[in-house]
Amino acid sequence: MDSMAEINAPLTESEDLCLSSNHPGLHDAEYVRRRKMFFYFARDLRLRKLPSPCVPYTEEESNLWSALYDRLSTLHDSHAAGIFLTGKKLLGLSRSEIPQLPTLERLLYPRTGIRLVPAEGLLHGKSYFSYWAERIMPCTLFLRHARQPEYTPEPDIIHDVIGHVPPLMDSKYVELIRLIGTIARTASPENLERLVRFYWFTVEFGLLDEGDRQKVLGAGILSSIGEMQHACDGKAEIRRFDLEEVLNTPFDPTTLQPVLFVAPSLEAIIADAHGLAARMLPV
Repeated sequence: MDSMAEINAPLTESEDLCLSSNHPGLHDAEYVRRRKMFFYFARDLRLRKLPSPCVPYTEEESNLWSALYDRLSTLHDSHAAGIFLTGKKLLGLSRSEIPQLPTLERLLYPRTGIRLVPAEGLLHGKSYFSYWAERIMPCTLFLRHARQPEYTPEPDIIHDVIGHVPPLMDSKYVELIRLIGTIARTASPENLERLVRFYWFTVEFGLLDEGDRQKVLGAGILSSIGEMQHACDGKAEIRRFDLEEVLNTPFDPTTLQPVLFVAPSLEAIIADAHGLAARMLPV
């Protein structure tokens, strides 16, 4: 299974919130009410191209952020890639408060030209990547359910802000996501499926060689305690990054990733992305 909702879904997005049948908060009326509030609020801002105001979070949400931030930070210190740790420090991320998108953008934009747009939830493949082509990162505003904090069936602010945003302080990393977005906008269904595999095994679940150690680059690992432990404790199969193998390796987003690829450097990944652009972009 390969999916970002559905890779080749039409650009139109759902107008209504639909939680999956296995969602931890499905039967929590207060969670569903607040999740709906975030959904319609963020969707309206995104479609009207309006910036996000500062969001008032509840004490329960703030406590959940702090608890997960602490646990993830311990793993980051030992296993995260250098560009992630540098970006996290430059952004001033901390356990004390959930970051606000306007605050993050004021730090990102002067450095790498990145803007943040509120997102209601998971966006489909081409919709999501089209933002990347314009140096825009969609970010959710809601938090996962506290009953199962190590798992979320959809990207939340912990995934987006802790996982995706710190490397956006690095101009080379921004070149990578902008290039992926540019390719995706005109990609055929077959090429888009292959491109999403490249994205999955780099931006979401990629590893990098740093010195004599393998460090985590991917946001899907960096934002998940379970994935961090699985990837760094020898439970996942680690393969050397080979572009053709990556493009032909399907993945299942609903499970801990059994196979990961380690690239020799960020520059090597960018070089492969330029190779894909030469093959996939119209002449």
